[in-house]
Amino acid sequence: MVQTKQGFTWFTSKQVISPIEKDLLEMSDREQRFLDFGQRTIVNYPLVSLLVRKMPLDDSQRYGRTKDLLPILLSAVNVKLGALEIRFSLNQQSQHMLDAFKGIRANLYFMGKTIVDSRDQGKNMLSALVQELHADLLGMGLEQDQEDYLIDRIDSVLDEVMEKLDAGAEISSVLNFILINLKSLVEKQELILEEFNSSLASHSETENSDDGIELF
Repeated sequence: MVQTKQGFTWFTSKQVISPIEKDLLEMSDREQRFLDFGQRTIVNYPLVSLLVRKMPLDDSQRYGRTKDLLPILLSAVNVKLGALEIRFSLNQQSQHMLDAFKGIRANLYFMGKTIVDSRDQGKNMLSALVQELHADLLGMGLEQDQEDYLIDRIDSVLDEVMEKLDAGAEISSVLNFILINLKSLVEKQELILEEFNSSLASHSETENSDDGIELF
């Protein structure tokens, strides 16, 4: 029985595993390394439990050797399962970060576009308003100096408002700063994941090349 965050996975030397055997493994005291009852023995580790159906009770040497070797095997399996669980979690985290980055980048793009479009619309509305005011002033019968003064004041205020609205460079700078930092975080996460996978592959090659250990 292999236990991961996704639940239990069962493996057996027979075609099926009986419900009673599943219950024995699931309900066994995981704090106890060995549980013996008759010919059956359960060996427990945090991520894996093994039920041996027929222990060699009639051969004390074989029985003792089996009891010595089973913890070695299951300890290695437990370590490997833990490493696989970590790698799976890192892969998930990396994918979630990439998806989040893509979503944030898209939202930032549309937010910036909306701000710039709103600014441009505001500029166009002010320009249209000033043109209407100029046309209205011409029909008010004002003295030339009065008309010039009012037009200068309107143009001056318009220039100030346009300058305040013209924040495109600042918006672009802020958005680029956010995007660059998000991209840097994702690249660091991918590097960590790559180094971790490389270390697992190296560790696996070392284990496979060790032919000097004879378990049986």
